[in-house]
Amino acid sequence: MQLKAISYLSFLFCTLASPITPAQTYPERPITIVVGQAPGGSADVNARLLSAPLSKILKQTVIVQNKPGVGGALSVSQLISGTPDGYTLLVTQSATFTYPEAERLSGKKPLYELNQIEPIAQISDDPLILIVKTDSRWKTIDDLIKEAKENPGRITFGSSGNFGPAHLAVESFSQAAGVKFNQIPFSGGGPANMAMLSGTVDFSVGPPSFVVPQIKAGKARAFLNTGPKRIKELPNIPTYKEAGFNAQYSFSTGIAAPTGTPEPILQILRKAIKEAVMSSEFASKAETQDMEVSYLDSMAFKKYSSEESQRVIELLKKLMKE
Repeated sequence: MQLKAISYLSFLFCTLASPITPAQTYPERPITIVVGQAPGGSADVNARLLSAPLSKILKQTVIVQNKPGVGGALSVSQLISGTPDGYTLLVTQSATFTYPEAERLSGKKPLYELNQIEPIAQISDDPLILIVKTDSRWKTIDDLIKEAKENPGRITFGSSGNFGPAHLAVESFSQAAGVKFNQIPFSGGGPANMAMLSGTVDFSVGPPSFVVPQIKAGKARAFLNTGPKRIKELPNIPTYKEAGFNAQYSFSTGIAAPTGTPEPILQILRKAIKEAVMSSEFASKAETQDMEVSYLDSMAFKKYSSEESQRVIELLKKLMKE
């Protein structure tokens, strides 16, 4: 009996002495999702749509913080400079995965490397829509191309920065069409598209969440869809390839954590984000925003991002030679 008592007391002591791991209490304070663009762009819209259902699932406040700059690279710098504890996450874009190599191709040192971020899941994959103001002198894409050939580099377009989604979407098109446009960078996709509406730039490419309302309001006219297929909101707008241009670009949006985040916490986040994206709340709000929900788990997301990055890097190499 005395031996059993000692054994029990030893077990009880070890149990009480065992520290509670962070994963057992995670999350116990608000989580921040950092967005590398100004409010109003596709990345920002995605983050805000995700934050509500994710907050309910994790039973913790989820805050969206905009950190625009350097084509989104500043937000990644903020992510990796903090503690990898699951309390700071990142909205990734297609450009997130091409930025380091793009900087090296430009002879610059990148602010981060891909091995410093851990992709968790893709939540959407939107095409971009090439638009002009309704009162634009160009009535068709052929009109725009004709003038671009006659005046190389004179026609301007807005972007979120060098090698960002708009820049790459337009450059892939311009190479396929054999024309040259002049990029005017802004702090994000939202400001870039608003610049088109104000007449500051000649055209822009925006996500359906921005473009469709502008078209319905009679402020913009769409010419082309940059993605692999037409979207139901704009069934008459052809893709690049359907219009005869061998190009394609879509705006993949995902969520990532800093490398070094404990695996148990990553597992909680993977499960919670999947549940949030699959929720009726997220789906219904995404539909009202004309957003293409496209969930990929971490493994599929990493594979897709790697393949897309290689294709874009080849495009960048061509741009560097010009």
